[in-house]
Order: sequence, then structure tokens, then C-alpha cells
Amino acid sequence: MDGELGFARPKTENSEHTIPLPQLCLDALKEHHTRQLAERSDAWPDWEDHSLVFPSRRLTPMEPDNLRRSWGAVRKAAGLGEMRLHDLRHTRVSLLLDLAVPPHVV
Repeated sequence: MDGELGFARPKTENSEHTIPLPQLCLDALKEHHTRQLAERSDAWPDWEDHSLVFPSRRLTPMEPDNLRRSWGAVRKAAGLGEMRLHDLRHTRVSLLLDLAVPPHVV
């Protein structure tokens, strides 16, 4: 895609996974979706609906560099110390295992 952000299917079927989420996560995502609906109405007609959970401030796919730049403020607000963004992947696994999500899907 020559440096452009875009949507693409995973390279192999084995790269695509469905991860069961505990009710706590589902509830948080539903609440987030409700907030997004309000944001969408405020941003109309500029809203670009890509069905993204976390779009950019311009409501488009988030540029990786922008996410990295904003991570420090997000991390500080959440009290996550010096945690790197990549560390969230490992934290997610630990938290899901604590909530009894089967290990083979984590």
C-alpha cells in the first residue's frame, strides 16, 4: 500500500483469531460504543465509519506514529508507570487468564 494506512485480511487463515472476552470487557466495549455514537453525531457529516473501536481524532484509522506519541500521556493517566505499548499484549494475556479465559485462545 506504499506507506498508506489501509485494511487488509491477515496473510494466512491461522493469523486470524476470535478471542472470547469476559463480560467485564464486553460491558466496557458497549459503553465505549455508546460514547462513540454521541461523538459520531457531534462530528456529522465528517464522521468516517470504518467500524473501528479506537479511531484517530479525525475518526480515521490511527497512524501508528500518532499512537506511539500519545502513549506516554495515556500511560501516565492510567497509572501504568513505564509500561511500553507492546507490553499491553502480555498484560492482556495475564488478565484474561486471571478471568479464566481458556489459555489456548490467548
